[in-house]
Amino acid sequence: MKKTLLLIAAIAFCMTANAKIWRVNNTAIPADFTTLQAAHDSSAVHAGDTLHLESSQTSYGNLTATKQLIIIGPATSLPKI
Repeated sequence: MKKTLLLIAAIAFCMTANAKIWRVNNTAIPADFTTLQAAHDSSAVHAGDTLHLESSQTSYGNLTATKQLIIIGPATSLPKI
C-alpha cells in the first residue's frame, strides 16, 4: 500500500514539475515572443519557466515582474528590473 501511494505521489510530482524554455527575439527571426514583458504576461508562461533572450541591437525593454522566472541572455539584452 505504501509503495502504491509513493508511486502515485512520484507520478503526480513529475507531471507538475515541467518547466519550459521560451525564446524571446525582436529581430526578424521567429520566436515565441518579441518583448520581455509580453513573454512574462503570457498565460502560457508559468513561474519557474525560462525566458531566453537572444542577441539583439534593440532593447527588450523594462520588466515589471510578478512571476519568478529564469531570464538568460547576453548582458546587453538583459532588462533593468
